[in-house]
Amino acid sequence: MNFLRGIAGAFLFSGQDQKKPIKALSGGERNRVALARMLVEPANTLLLDEPTNHLDPASVDMLTDALAEFPGTIIFISHDPTFLARIATRVVEIEEGQARNFIGDYEYYLWKKAQEFESIKETSDELQRASPRSSSGPTRAMAQQVLPKGRGGERRDLTKTQARLEKQVSRAETEISEAEEKIRIREAELADPKLYEQFDRWNLLHHEQREWKGDLERLTARWESLSAELENVKQQLVSLG
Repeated sequence: MNFLRGIAGAFLFSGQDQKKPIKALSGGERNRVALARMLVEPANTLLLDEPTNHLDPASVDMLTDALAEFPGTIIFISHDPTFLARIATRVVEIEEGQARNFIGDYEYYLWKKAQEFESIKETSDELQRASPRSSSGPTRAMAQQVLPKGRGGERRDLTKTQARLEKQVSRAETEISEAEEKIRIREAELADPKLYEQFDRWNLLHHEQREWKGDLERLTARWESLSAELENVKQQLVSLG
């Protein structure tokens, strides 16, 4: 509420024409107006482009708290790592016109990218050892960026990764259980014959239930992906002895 009052205080209106501002709004003020309108007019889906730009830290915190409690779908573009870590539950990376879907939060995305980067480095190192005379400049440079790790260091990295994945798997399992319970309760509600007398309400609840089932499928796919990654890490730890 204080956030909305602060936005309202940014306006000065003419007495003759209450709809015409007597001053041009700055970029930050326009952002605040758009965000205020978004918060007071609920919607199922929000499309946000760099929502934290031009906002002071206190406003960013308020906005993040509000979006974290938003029950619908949020599709946003942001370069704010703190905002991404608190809000994102799925990351879509677009590079050279191609989109890659990472079913996980921002921490999971960073971990996956780090794993891919390490894999590229290891492959480059193997190629250099196999044919050192034919190695090109860029490949050699990439290989030289990697310092060989001892078994102890590799085990520490894998142990940290395992702990992170176990936390994410546990969180996904909790979210799946909550989603399944919510769907079960809704199915019992929809089975009530009295509800059929209120077709508009039945249709609304049924549509909402379909959305929940879609969310459950995505949560399950994310859990399967995380579980596979966790199992792979465990096997690597076992192989290290």
